[in-house]
Amino acid sequence: RDRKLMDSAVYVEMLQILLPHFSDSREDVRSSCINLYGKVVQKLRAPRTQAMEEQLVSTLVPLLLTMQEGNAKVSQKCVKTLLRCSYFMAWELPKRAYSRKPWDNQQQTVAKICKCLVNTHQDSAFIFLSQSLEYAKNSRASLRKCSVMFIGSLVPCMESIMTEDRLNEVKAALENLRHDPEASVCIYAAQVQDHILASCWQNSWLPHGDSWVCYPATTHHWSSSCENLPTSHQRRSWIMQALGSWKMSLKQ
Repeated sequence: RDRKLMDSAVYVEMLQILLPHFSDSREDVRSSCINLYGKVVQKLRAPRTQAMEEQLVSTLVPLLLTMQEGNAKVSQKCVKTLLRCSYFMAWELPKRAYSRKPWDNQQQTVAKICKCLVNTHQDSAFIFLSQSLEYAKNSRASLRKCSVMFIGSLVPCMESIMTEDRLNEVKAALENLRHDPEASVCIYAAQVQDHILASCWQNSWLPHGDSWVCYPATTHHWSSSCENLPTSHQRRSWIMQALGSWKMSLKQ
């Protein structure tokens, strides 16, 4: 048993070394590291340790995004490695998560994947967000574009746990991406801003656990000022303020 634990610790260490190279600018490095990662995962044995689980969960977003970069060779390795991770972890991801088909005009597909990730690994949701924001800075435009699409579906899924700081971080990233040298990235960044705004304006009036939505424009019972909101709504008031300033900045 001690030997098994020692082996698994070595394998996890190898995986930690390989993961950062998934976003390497050289195709052969990306392809080799993703392929080797999958082969190391095949060596892992039960019982799953916490270190193993955390490591493989942190692999989800890099694999999903790299699969979308448009490079057939690299994407193929991503699919194979994701399948190996899923088998070991007994994940039940949507079928389209293993597809190399581009996400363009497939917002429902991306939303389904994000919803599954957040529901299954809520403790790792902010790691998923940080990783996708990091990939949105990648030198390859295809990765920046799919990262923006991913962020657009991920943020609404995190509505119940989102913090003001992280929402501001998303806002700043999307603002920068609206001035991206690649036109398609600019377009998606603008669309995602609108999508997040629409989603949050609607959901920020929904207290956690309530089954109804209160729209200030159509319901005379509520005032949109924070002081007059019931206690359950007051804790969400920063979202209203943050989104208000965001909306104003978009109009400028």
